[in-house]
Amino acid sequence: GELRWLRLAHCLAHAAASNAVAAASTSPMATATTMYHSGKDSLNRIRRDKGGVETIKGVKQRRLHKAFLRYHDPENWSLLRKVLVDMGRKDLIGNGKEHLVPKSDNFRMPGSLRHRKFLTKHIGLPKN
Repeated sequence: GELRWLRLAHCLAHAAASNAVAAASTSPMATATTMYHSGKDSLNRIRRDKGGVETIKGVKQRRLHKAFLRYHDPENWSLLRKVLVDMGRKDLIGNGKEHLVPKSDNFRMPGSLRHRKFLTKHIGLPKN
C-alpha cells in the first residue's frame, strides 16, 4: 500500500517537473514581446550601448505603418502621398505600374481591373 502511493507520488512529481520545463521554453511571440518592451535585440548578444531595436508605440506611427501595408486602399492614398513627399520620394506617386499610390484620390483602375473584386481570406477567398 504505502510503497505504491509513494511511487505514484514520485511519478506525479516527475511528470509535473517535466511539464514545467516544457512550459518554460520560449516561443517566437515571447521573443517579439521581449524586444518590443525592452527595446533590445534579444536574438543577438545584448549590450548596454548596442543592440537597440526601434519599436513603434505611438498611434500616429502605427497608423502610418498600417497605411503602408494597405497602400492599395484608396482611404490611405492621401496620407501616403503626404508622407512620401516629406520623405523625398515623389517618384513613388503616379498612375503607372511602378508607382505606389496614384496622383489623386479620383484615380480609377484601367480597363478590366476597374470592376475586379479583390478577394482576401476574410471576404470571399475560396477555401482549399
